[in-house]
Amino acid sequence: MGYDIERFVGYVNEGLLCCICQDVLENPTSGICRTCLCSTCIHGWLVHHHNCPEDRQSLDVSSIAAFIQLNFYFLNLNYRFHSFSLFASAIPLEDGGL
Repeated sequence: MGYDIERFVGYVNEGLLCCICQDVLENPTSGICRTCLCSTCIHGWLVHHHNCPEDRQSLDVSSIAAFIQLNFYFLNLNYRFHSFSLFASAIPLEDGGL
């Protein structure tokens, strides 16, 4: 499951949304087809399916890899602190930002 899009300030490119959960990608992964999905979402999908949920190309767990380049894009997104009306920027998600 990804990050709730409501937590982000301003525009979030739809290319950063997982086509399974429709949230902002969390631990982005990609197959040979280069479709980006949340790691948890695609692994759950592949339990029952053997194709990409977006373009239907053949896909299996062995062809899934972390999409490192996309993680750098997240450093430029702004998001709301959960319990404040203040804004934060450039705090990496893996450091507990969300």
